[in-house]
Amino acid sequence: MNNIKKSISVLFVLIITILLCSCDVSPSSNDGNNVSESSGIDEQSIFVGEWKCLKENSCNNIEITLSITQENGELNVVRDMQSGSPSGSKITFSVDIPKGTSFYSSHTKGTYELKDDVLQETFENGKTNYYSVTGELSTNICEFPFCSKECGDVTYCEAHNTTDKRYSSLTDSNKQSICYYIEGRYDYYDSLNNGYAGDKYSDQIMQEAASKYGITSEQAYIIWMNYYSY
Repeated sequence: MNNIKKSISVLFVLIITILLCSCDVSPSSNDGNNVSESSGIDEQSIFVGEWKCLKENSCNNIEITLSITQENGELNVVRDMQSGSPSGSKITFSVDIPKGTSFYSSHTKGTYELKDDVLQETFENGKTNYYSVTGELSTNICEFPFCSKECGDVTYCEAHNTTDKRYSSLTDSNKQSICYYIEGRYDYYDSLNNGYAGDKYSDQIMQEAASKYGITSEQAYIIWMNYYSY
């Protein structure tokens, strides 16, 4: 009999102990500080995708494609430039995924910044290429105080602006940008000539600059001759 009582007592103590332990454990569903397990998948960077720069958006009047993928905390970039040479120019590099909207590449010596769905590639000499997913840009990228073919409504520009008004409204920064464009065209024609072409294409280059910026070829030449004044 005593053994039965003793067994019942032990069983009772065991049951009480189990109940007390279960009360000390809070359900995970009620724990506001619960941290879910990581999925192991990084959030996709805003730079991932294929970006296209058409000739008119390029400082050297050359089509360029940036193919950007993401892997292991890095952006992998393939920069394919459709240059005049048969092989073209393709650069591959990687950078750490940026926390902000810009990053720098020592391979191209360029800064890449995303503004309003436009990816800008700016080099140390100030030249800038403009990329979009489609290649066409819906925003005004020129930063000129007048209309030009790729900025604004062409019909309005032709009706309300003259070459003299455009030329007189140019700032030194505007003129410097025009010089960069002209310099890029000389580089382009040098590559077609397989070497320095001198003034062989000068008339054509000045006409191209005039057409692009809405000025005369004579005004473009004056700006180019004063390259180091800006």
